[in-house]
Amino acid sequence: MISDKNLGWLAGFIDGEGTISIAVSKKENRLHAQFFLTNTDMSSLEKARDLMLEMGVETPHLRFHAIYQSKFSFKSNVPCHRVFVGTALGIKLLLNSVLPELTAKRRQAELMLAFLDKRMGRSARVRFTERDFEIAAELSKTNRRKPGSQETTRKAPITAGDDIVRPAWRHAEDGRNDRPPQDNVA
Repeated sequence: MISDKNLGWLAGFIDGEGTISIAVSKKENRLHAQFFLTNTDMSSLEKARDLMLEMGVETPHLRFHAIYQSKFSFKSNVPCHRVFVGTALGIKLLLNSVLPELTAKRRQAELMLAFLDKRMGRSARVRFTERDFEIAAELSKTNRRKPGSQETTRKAPITAGDDIVRPAWRHAEDGRNDRPPQDNVA
């Protein structure tokens, strides 16, 4: 069991950098639960993955995702990495654990848990219901940015030595994204 401090850190990281969604394949009439964290800071993603493993989440994978133009820096080609949880059981365990601490992603987590609760223990061959597709549509709608919203911010007391989630404006601090990309990113 992870400490309350680490659980709060993980919830804050999920609030700020997490994606909770349901992929819809209209061609095959299928839905697929998705959870991932995307960031340029590999050490934060490694910490998140390690905490998930400590919680018992099944196989959180960490891998290189893409190279993109950072909106926080004039430098280009910033390496981006992703941790994703590939099983419904793993997603359910993770979201049930962090739900009390979530703020920005609370509604998405509740919708995903409702979807997973309906699907758990059923054969993969069982057809998706109209309600399953409604949950997926509502989740998609909640994931859209609100007008005027740029990023998620999480307010926390700033005390020396505490491991806290910083407000979003601190991401642009001097030197944070000024490192050149590594040549051998895998």
